[in-house]
Amino acid sequence: MALGDLRLLPLTGADHVAQFVAYAASVLQEVSSPEAIRHIGKGLGRATQEQSIQVIHCPLLGTGAGHLLAETAVDELSQGFNDESKAGSVLKIFVLDQAVYERLVRRSVAGQAEPAVGQPSLSQDEQRLTLGQVPPRVLISYTGSSPDNQQWVDDLFRYLRANGINARLDTYFLRPGMDTVQWMCNELDLADRVILVCDEQYAARADRRHGGVGWETMIVQGDMYADMYRNRPEDAPPKYIPVVRSAVLQSGLPNYLRTKLALHFPPGRPEVELRRKLLDEIRQTGPVIPPVAGAG
Repeated sequence: MALGDLRLLPLTGADHVAQFVAYAASVLQEVSSPEAIRHIGKGLGRATQEQSIQVIHCPLLGTGAGHLLAETAVDELSQGFNDESKAGSVLKIFVLDQAVYERLVRRSVAGQAEPAVGQPSLSQDEQRLTLGQVPPRVLISYTGSSPDNQQWVDDLFRYLRANGINARLDTYFLRPGMDTVQWMCNELDLADRVILVCDEQYAARADRRHGGVGWETMIVQGDMYADMYRNRPEDAPPKYIPVVRSAVLQSGLPNYLRTKLALHFPPGRPEVELRRKLLDEIRQTGPVIPPVAGAG
């Protein structure tokens, strides 16, 4: 591969992780160049057009053995990607060193300027991205048990997005011709939190492993099991949040969720406070634990 070349290949055997993997020649004989990094960024941008890829994860190329400044690499990757990518696609650049990451974020914040007259201001989500704060990505899992339940889920989706949450719902993001199982796997993997909207029909499908809910249940159960053995803080929030819409809490919970603390949204109950509670849980802005008196 020549300096700046990019090769995109199907990630066979691991398509539950990603559909493609890319190889980039960012360094040649301990030398890189801004032009090579921009060329790689352009290739990644074209991939979003040609393969309908929405999100690309990329390390900060050229800054190790290539000896490029981190600022230069970020600028060239971003510019190349933006030149060729389709609208709505995202390039996530991962920075290994915490000090370098913080320096890049400070530079980004310092470089923000008021929009010119006639130019639109940044949206709330765009401001968070510029500041290095990505909105929480939240998948809503449900079953279309009735038009009422479908509308309730749609209203929740709109409420979360209106409040700065990158909510994901199949009716908006799953298009004809797309692989439904692959889409579910990708969304579950990429989500920061997953809302499981449960009722009697959802519980029955989950317990019988039937349909899309049954498939998701197998993945969620496996993830919960693996979570017990991960090296993670004890106070880390659980990824999966059960929300029960049945009149009786236990009747709407699948068997594997019956030991989990669920949010109860019974029909007919005012939902303003319940929605706010769910939003606080996603944002991790719930009640502050008071300090123990006399503690140092």
